[in-house]
Amino acid sequence: MVKKGGYLMLLLALLAGCSQTPSPAGMSLGTPAATPLFPIPTIPATSIQRAATIPRGIYVYSEHMAKFEDELAQAIQLPGVDGITLLIGWDSIETGKDVFDWTELDRWMGAAVAAGKNLILAIRAGQDTPCWLFQSPQCGEGYTSDYAGAMPLTFLVSPREGLGQSKCNSVIIAAPWDPVFLSEWDSLLLHISEHLKSTGTYDSLVSLRLTGINRTTAELRLPAEMLTSPCVTNSIETWLEATPPYRPARLLKAWDALTDSFQKNFPEKFFGIEIIPNASGATKMEYAFPAIDNKGCAFQPPWPTHPNDPNFVKGTCINDGTLADQNEPLLSLASKKFSGRLSVSYQNLDPTYPASSYVIQAANTWETAIGYQVNDYDNLQRSACSGSSLNPGPCDLDSYLKLLEVGVYPLGKEDPTRALYIEVLPPDAIRFPDAVLHAHNELFALP
Repeated sequence: MVKKGGYLMLLLALLAGCSQTPSPAGMSLGTPAATPLFPIPTIPATSIQRAATIPRGIYVYSEHMAKFEDELAQAIQLPGVDGITLLIGWDSIETGKDVFDWTELDRWMGAAVAAGKNLILAIRAGQDTPCWLFQSPQCGEGYTSDYAGAMPLTFLVSPREGLGQSKCNSVIIAAPWDPVFLSEWDSLLLHISEHLKSTGTYDSLVSLRLTGINRTTAELRLPAEMLTSPCVTNSIETWLEATPPYRPARLLKAWDALTDSFQKNFPEKFFGIEIIPNASGATKMEYAFPAIDNKGCAFQPPWPTHPNDPNFVKGTCINDGTLADQNEPLLSLASKKFSGRLSVSYQNLDPTYPASSYVIQAANTWETAIGYQVNDYDNLQRSACSGSSLNPGPCDLDSYLKLLEVGVYPLGKEDPTRALYIEVLPPDAIRFPDAVLHAHNELFALP
């Protein structure tokens, strides 16, 4: 049970601060355009409030937008959709050092404004770190602009710890504590803020993901795999050999600088963090960060100790203790900086399992808001409502509503705890608009 005076009180305070405006497309929240296939909750008029400054409601998630541009444009027009979570790679905005391309950002900011919807912005580093950030010749012979001079670190990564995957992908990033990276990231955020203000769309931006420390998604994580299949890769060895090497204290200091940049450039905005809990995923071997302590010793597990293991590294010291919650120091710091303006979210809602308890724990511990995202098991085409990431089963109307309600009511319908927002895939929103509208109304109904 979420403690009274914690997340629930925060949620009521956030609602009280919202402006009372009509729901999307001028509809009453209790009166959809067509007869719904589910009964819509009866909501008192005093409770019908849209989020003017917080990301409350249903948001369509724009990952792999090149595949789903038409679906995204269609989904944001739906009555039950409150906005877009726009994921853009750093390299697609800043194509050269201090050279910016605003085409994609302006297009979707404009689409959100025209539809009367909000926008959450997630600028991804990690795999989208621009080649010019590093030392030459990372961009190839045809590149003639300046290089920033950060030290590149190369990793082989694979989704879900390689489970069910046929290959690993190369990712080149800078260490979060690299001073060149921190300076250029701060400059990026400054330019984005100034650009949105110059175009008059700044107010439609209701929230930003606290990004910069990324691997292949907008989640707060770094490469941490140690795999023998589908490739042999040892992220921990790479981090230990970096200059300077990985230490949790260095990561926390970098996080302090990154969150300062967000606060400075977007001082009144809401912020969100997507997390990876320790030992999560189907293999229970996913970690947000390398399992290394502040002395440079690796934890066991997952560090291999047998000499025949291809990832065994002779001479590496081992920490035999228990690996503490890797997210805790970072979330604690962020919750102090963004008190009352922070959500913690987790991906992969699945109707066959309870909602992740970690975000409930975060709400209890740091009084953050709660967010969830549906699963993308079916090759990002749609969510699965049965099976698993290896054998995804399709959704129908009933099972998709059940999927959404796992997140809407993370402790069950009997408990007043509700998520602040649910992120859905555009194709699913189009297929199941009645379920989306129903979940939207449930999110806006006061506990």
